[in-house]
Amino acid sequence: MADSKISDLNANTTPASGDLIAIVDDPEGSPVTKKSTLSQVVGGLKATGAEVTTGTEDAKIVTPKALADATTGKLGAAWAEYTPSLTNVTIGNGIISGRYIQIGKLIIARIYFAMGSTTSISDKIRISLPVTAQSTYRTYLVQPGIIIDQGVATYVSMARIDTTTTMSIAAQIISGTYLQLTATSATKPMTWTTNDSLYQEVYYEAA
Repeated sequence: MADSKISDLNANTTPASGDLIAIVDDPEGSPVTKKSTLSQVVGGLKATGAEVTTGTEDAKIVTPKALADATTGKLGAAWAEYTPSLTNVTIGNGIISGRYIQIGKLIIARIYFAMGSTTSISDKIRISLPVTAQSTYRTYLVQPGIIIDQGVATYVSMARIDTTTTMSIAAQIISGTYLQLTATSATKPMTWTTNDSLYQEVYYEAA
């Protein structure tokens, strides 16, 4: 076959795993032209660390197909609805709703809670997580949100993953020189009444 430039060759638009590719081995040292199959080249591009669940035929390669896969836990995962359970709160005619997304082991959850006329709080507000948390680091995750005393004031809330299935809600208060956290209750950070609300976001590692 006469010598040809690669750019002059016919295009193969449907390459198979056994097709051959010319490569230059060690181009910055002792370059040698060699051959590899397409599957060997693709294998060399795989991630060497933890695998990413992509939903593709090969779970180690990030592709447009992987990014488009909206299954929970995949790279293209969509937000899902969940209804959080409350501890120390009787919801009555109030509102509690949640949304979360899971990408691999990363969980991001958003919770909205609003008081109704028959809602009551007896102690520290605790909210269920959408997915069980990894236990080793749960007590170190403290993340901000907001508590709205309707028409009066807005407070900074803090969520802490205190069990593998629940978060507890505290509020920032000023005590002396420094900000401190105090557990929420029927009267903290204010007396909760109709239309008072909590917007909380939390992220953590799934079990």
